[in-house]
Amino acid sequence: MDIPVECPQCSRQNETTLESIDSRSHIQCVSCGSLFAIGDVYERLYEEEPLVKNSIDAVVRYAASQEQLQVANKKSLHETEQFLDRIGFKDLLRLAARQILVHGNGFLRIVRTHKETAKWELLPPQGVVVKTSWAKERGLKALVLAEDQYVLTTKTGTVSLTPDDVVHFKKSLFSYEQVPYGVSMIEICLTYLHYLREYKRSPVRTDPEWQWWYDYLEDQIILGLGVPRFVLEQRPDGLDPTIAQFVVAPFVHEVNEVKEILSDGFNSALKQFTRERGFDEPPKIRLGRLTDRRVIIDCGFSFNKEIEALKGLHKAGIITDKELENMLKEYLA
Repeated sequence: MDIPVECPQCSRQNETTLESIDSRSHIQCVSCGSLFAIGDVYERLYEEEPLVKNSIDAVVRYAASQEQLQVANKKSLHETEQFLDRIGFKDLLRLAARQILVHGNGFLRIVRTHKETAKWELLPPQGVVVKTSWAKERGLKALVLAEDQYVLTTKTGTVSLTPDDVVHFKKSLFSYEQVPYGVSMIEICLTYLHYLREYKRSPVRTDPEWQWWYDYLEDQIILGLGVPRFVLEQRPDGLDPTIAQFVVAPFVHEVNEVKEILSDGFNSALKQFTRERGFDEPPKIRLGRLTDRRVIIDCGFSFNKEIEALKGLHKAGIITDKELENMLKEYLA
């Protein structure tokens, strides 16, 4: 099935396919002839479409939070904290989360000086080609896809990097495990976003009779991106808290999945940092899990009824002081 996309150079309509997106094949514009990557389209949509930017930023805000450094001894704690502060880890964490969501991938380059990690830097995902091969893995009969090389294209040429130089953050669907690239949060909405942009440029955008078309496209994009309106707007929007918790569950699952991708990737990089410095046990970065209730509270929903019910149980002697205190933490955190 053909998917309409805009050329980043001339804004004319082109078409691509899911197979082309999976392989990250370059697209040649039928109008101006320029070559562009699907990642260039994703970046443009993130920068120019508020609905896309706000949705992705909402996931990033929660995913790149609650970080804790877990270490075995004070020496490794001190050295690791110094390193993370020097490279601006908090900003790197947020940028990695954004790249994973916008592109489906993030590529963390480990830059070394005298064979020791000097810094980490994120490569532009749309400029990286992953070279792969099929290989046998110990204990498995089936062949697995091995990532052998990462080729970065720059203005001055190409740079080839090995798996020792790069940590690949990849957001995969179950059926996409044997594909070298991850799946963008934007991919499922490409067609609707194209029609939305066409609508915004057309004369009918000022015609009230066409408002239904805009509303329909916006609803489909919000559904595809998976961020509920009340999370985007940070207000209850008249919903019952119980219903809101049910609606927000897929969003929370998405956030926690990104948290796992981030922690696994950065911990892989920290293992190399550990070996180079001779630590006995590698430090670990842990990102606390998000809960449905945390998001609901952040969006301004009231749990006064639940709180009063708990206080009533306490007054009746059914729950203890300590139990009441622990239960209220869930609502008043």
